[in-house]
Amino acid sequence: MLHGIVPTSRTDHRVETGDSALADILVRPLFLIVLVGLQFGILATANLRRGGFSLSGSEGMALAGGHILLALAVGAPALLLALSIRFARRRFDEEARGGRLGILWRAAPSLAVCWTLFVLLGAYINVEFLPAMLSPASLLADAALLLVIAGGGWAWSIRPWGRRLDGVLVAVILAADFAVGIWASSSIPGASDSRVATVDQESVKRPNIVLLLLDTLRADHLGAYGYQRETAPRIKELANSGILFERAYSSTNWTRPAVASLFTSTMPSRHRLNAVDRALSPSLPLLAETLSAVGYRTVFVSAGPNIEPEDGYGRGVDHFDYSRARPPLLRTPLIAEFALRYFPSVEFWFRPRGSATNAADPAEFTDRALRWAAEIEKERPLFLYVHYLGPHSPYDPPFPYYEPFTELPPVKRLLDPPSKKWAGQDWLSPSDRQQMIDQYDGEILWHDGQVGRLIDGLRELGRLDDAVVVVIADHGEGFGEHGLWSHNAGMFDDVVRIPMIFWSPNRWAEPSRLSVPVSLIDVAPTLAAIAGAEIPGSFDGGNLLPWIEKRTSRGRIVFTENPNNGELGIRTGEWAYFEGSTAAGFGRWLFRADDHEGREDLSETHPELVEEFHQLVQARREVDRSLQAESVEIELDDQRRQELRALGYVE
Repeated sequence: MLHGIVPTSRTDHRVETGDSALADILVRPLFLIVLVGLQFGILATANLRRGGFSLSGSEGMALAGGHILLALAVGAPALLLALSIRFARRRFDEEARGGRLGILWRAAPSLAVCWTLFVLLGAYINVEFLPAMLSPASLLADAALLLVIAGGGWAWSIRPWGRRLDGVLVAVILAADFAVGIWASSSIPGASDSRVATVDQESVKRPNIVLLLLDTLRADHLGAYGYQRETAPRIKELANSGILFERAYSSTNWTRPAVASLFTSTMPSRHRLNAVDRALSPSLPLLAETLSAVGYRTVFVSAGPNIEPEDGYGRGVDHFDYSRARPPLLRTPLIAEFALRYFPSVEFWFRPRGSATNAADPAEFTDRALRWAAEIEKERPLFLYVHYLGPHSPYDPPFPYYEPFTELPPVKRLLDPPSKKWAGQDWLSPSDRQQMIDQYDGEILWHDGQVGRLIDGLRELGRLDDAVVVVIADHGEGFGEHGLWSHNAGMFDDVVRIPMIFWSPNRWAEPSRLSVPVSLIDVAPTLAAIAGAEIPGSFDGGNLLPWIEKRTSRGRIVFTENPNNGELGIRTGEWAYFEGSTAAGFGRWLFRADDHEGREDLSETHPELVEEFHQLVQARREVDRSLQAESVEIELDDQRRQELRALGYVE
């Protein structure tokens, strides 16, 4: 592979001509670059298969072909440089070819192969295992990888066997690739329906359950939570006649692990769904399975690329209506890192035909949810989950939803936060920041109307008579507070404090506003209790019915975390603690529980309390790690990674 990187003697030098020269300069390096690409394609295929996906032969071939093309694209510049150097050899006399220029002259084709391997392997390691491309850890890893590849190249150049055995080695590699391809393309046992025997439906009357999640909805931007603007009048109606938790918190600060926590009732350190190419472990029971086991018909309507049946959410779901299927090629980290970063239009080449759902339009998902609610037999209780993508960026509400907040239609450059989350408070001028917030509030009003339309439609269908409706979010959004924009970083209240409203027309006679701290992981056990189902032992959250029904007033503590960034937080009745990264660097922060804006950091005045909370959150993480499930790795299609990049979840 790397023959000739270091010349052994002057007598070994020769001017290569004819077929031999062409083979050494172009054919062999080109073959090896293709072989490198094939190995990454096989790796992607194996990861998908190990993650629980069965692949067709054509999908496996697409994965292999896509990575081969990627390897050729990466290696082409280096190969062209090698060709230029080698074909210019006549400019060097025999003496020059034996000196330093001779080393470059002889090594150029092999360096093209090394370059391809270094770039692809380095990108894979950075994307999968390291925090950021230019972080100290990533740069150190890149340097180490470069040394390893250089050392491997040198070792190959002095290998004790001849080129004939190289062919045998390549044959063995290709045979192994073929075996892996056959294994990856085979069907696997489905885990989409793990329901146990249902109970006698005549003996128990179970309420319909409607779980509505609005992605990226800050609690403090709702009138029900004291916001001065009327951004969500229909949600406010539910809150005023239902149960509102004033201090509800997500388990984390971005969608994928938050929704996993919602349905598994476990923290991210335990369910381990902390990357966009991981799927839920089959060992963790889901809320849908729990409700399905007692006779519920379950329907999921999802607008986001983070919640799809391939991610493990299909277990226990009778009908999963989501935006589109993701071709396997667009699940791979390398394709996403290269192709979609520089050629984002590639996403649309692979979009499946017939996927007409517009994830930006909540009306379409309301229509689909109502259609399913009408088709499900009324003799069976219904569990309906609707995941609205808004008010997630881009903040682009249509007319007339932005009009109550701004005279300007959405400004294109203010549709999205900066790619650098810790961009600082001065990233936007005060007027631009306000315009961005105006657009975000318009998104809330737009989606609030669809929440109201869904409630009205369910009432017309007779599905609300004994129903329980829950309105939540997966996380909040930063608008420069503490230097943070968007989410997926920080554990301040603007990012992790969420709305949580339980509403039922007949179940709870008196509306309540409860100040007890609650978590996203409390939703599943509470709904299981409302449904009369047995709460799985793996559910870590608490049943909130004793607080809702005023049978207790005792306090609670809740945890928040993002294992990817080393961020940990805790909320008690009196305190809000957070440790991790901010615009000011890594540190620890302590606030009063009612200081939702985080104006006064008390960490220096209460060091003993900071240390106590630090030990507590570390102990909680260790417990979760000791119980952690083995999440399964999936390869992201680039369409999906592009959507996730557009939402700010990948670089």
